[in-house]
Amino acid sequence: MKSPILLRTASILTLIHALLHQFGGMSQPPSHGQAEVELRSAMQSFHMDVMGSIRSYWDFYFGFGVFLTVTLLVLAVLLWQLATLTKSEPAKARPLIASLFVGFIAYVVVSWRYMFIAPLVTEAIIALLIGLAYISTQRNA
Repeated sequence: MKSPILLRTASILTLIHALLHQFGGMSQPPSHGQAEVELRSAMQSFHMDVMGSIRSYWDFYFGFGVFLTVTLLVLAVLLWQLATLTKSEPAKARPLIASLFVGFIAYVVVSWRYMFIAPLVTEAIIALLIGLAYISTQRNA
């Protein structure tokens, strides 16, 4: 398969991953019982001064979740742009593709260690597509 198709497929999967992360996870109310409600409440109620800003544990938890969503959206755009670049400048695209491949492999490792099966499988498929795109651009470079 040609690298632009592989990278565009990875881009679409990354966009879906970002949307599901934000709207399927970050924006949902507690659904695992009273213990989760109490934990969220405790995270929201404990405030501390962090470098002159008053923040709660919830602010950090939610903020880092939003950071991940934004990062995934940016990665989706970059993958789409790289798909275009591989058509005209495959040799220039290869180092960028390699960097994204390494990054998604790191996501796979983090998901395996700290998350659950859905992001793990999604990120593994994206990494595979990016890796195949890297191999495909070698033929065209």
